[in-house]
Amino acid sequence: MGIVLFGASGATLSTDRRETLRRVLVLLLSVVLVAGLSVASPTAAQPREVQPLTPGAIETASRAKSESGRIARTDTTLLGSADEELVPVVVKLDYDPAASYTGGVRGLPATSPSVTGQPLRADAPALRAHDAYAADVERTFADALEAGIPEARIGRSLRIVYGGVSLVLPGNRIGDLLELPNVAAVQRDRLEQPLTDSSPEFIGAPVIYDQLDPAESVTAGAGVSVGLRDTGAGPAPPASRATRPRPRGRTAPAEGTAPATSATTPSPRRTTSSSATTS
Repeated sequence: MGIVLFGASGATLSTDRRETLRRVLVLLLSVVLVAGLSVASPTAAQPREVQPLTPGAIETASRAKSESGRIARTDTTLLGSADEELVPVVVKLDYDPAASYTGGVRGLPATSPSVTGQPLRADAPALRAHDAYAADVERTFADALEAGIPEARIGRSLRIVYGGVSLVLPGNRIGDLLELPNVAAVQRDRLEQPLTDSSPEFIGAPVIYDQLDPAESVTAGAGVSVGLRDTGAGPAPPASRATRPRPRGRTAPAEGTAPATSATTPSPRRTTSSSATTS
C-alpha cells in the first residue's frame, strides 16, 4: 500500500520532499516501537541484599497466643553472650497471669478483678483452675528445659502477676531457651532500688513549691490523700524514720535493727516481677 503526500495547498509534493518526509516517519515509528517494547518488557530485578539473622532479631513473642505473651520482649542485653557463667532470669511463659487474665481460653473463666469485680482469693474456684492451667504450661516448659538445657535450674513460679518462672542458666544458652515451647520472652532478673531522693522532681513538685508564698508552704499538702507504692522492703525503711511520728519515751531503732514494735522484720523482696508470689 502506497502513501500519497500532499502539501498545504493540496498539490503533490516533489520526489525529494516525499523521500525526506518518509524517512522522518520511519524514524518516528522506530522510536515509538522501541519505547513500547521498553515499557512492555520488565526491567531485570536487581538482587536484594539479604540481612543475616542476629540474636537481637529473635522475637519469640510474635508467635505467642496470650495477650501478655504478645507484648513481652526479651532483654536484648542477654543475647549473643558466649559466657558460661550462670545468669538469673525470669522467663515469660505464654499464658496470662491470674491478676490480668480476662478470659479467652476455652473452659478457663476470667480471674482478673477488672472482669470479676472481686479481689483475688486463693480458695476461689476460678483461681484454682487458673493455677492448674498455669502448672500445665510450666510442666511442658520444664520437661523441655530439662532435656535441652540440663544445666538450668528453675526457681519460683510466678503465676499471679507475671505469668512465668524464675531460673538460672548459662549465659550462652539464652538463645536455646527462647526456642523452647511456651516461652514468650526472657528477661534479666535483677534487684531494683527505689530512688526516693528523686521523687519530688519526678512528680514535678518543685514547680508547685515555687508558686507558693512562704506562709502557705508551711501547710502545703494538708488534707491531700497520697497513695504510696509499697516496695516490700519492710515496715520501717530508713527513708521514713525521720518523718514518722514516734511515741514519746521511745528512741528510734538503730540502723539495720528491727523497730521496737516488731519482733521480726521481713527480709527485703525483689521489686521486679520475680517478687510475685504463687497462688
